[in-house]
Amino acid sequence: MHPAAWVVAGAVLVLLGGYAGVLLHRLWRQRRLRAQQRQALDLARVRRHDELQVSIALLARAMTQGQVSRTEAAIRISTLSRGLGLPDGERAHYRPFDALAQATAHIPVLDAWRRLPRADQDRFDAERKALELAHAAALDHAARALAARLSARPPA
Repeated sequence: MHPAAWVVAGAVLVLLGGYAGVLLHRLWRQRRLRAQQRQALDLARVRRHDELQVSIALLARAMTQGQVSRTEAAIRISTLSRGLGLPDGERAHYRPFDALAQATAHIPVLDAWRRLPRADQDRFDAERKALELAHAAALDHAARALAARLSARPPA
């Protein structure tokens, strides 16, 4: 082989090695960036989970203190708890809220409520109160347990 060919071959190998080094460096940066993004997402999930638990505890406490109706607390707690992504075993703590939320789901709210004739509002209000009374014991027990359990947890 001619000496010039050796020089060219050596130069090609050096260039390919350099290019491989550049690609390895890019790959390392991409992996590091993905790891940082995963870590940021995990932290955001933990924070969101904690915020949901604080909101649920506040609503449970407000319900037990009569500051919000059982129906309002049930609808809000049921909705917030779905954001927790809980396994079935822990989901049981929220079933009384889910039950009342489902039982009252047909009752209009906000603008739809305001558009109802007074007689319909009275009928729905009586139905809501009867449903709250039927679910009261389970709701009150669950609210006290949730408020105590969630308030006792240290933030993550």
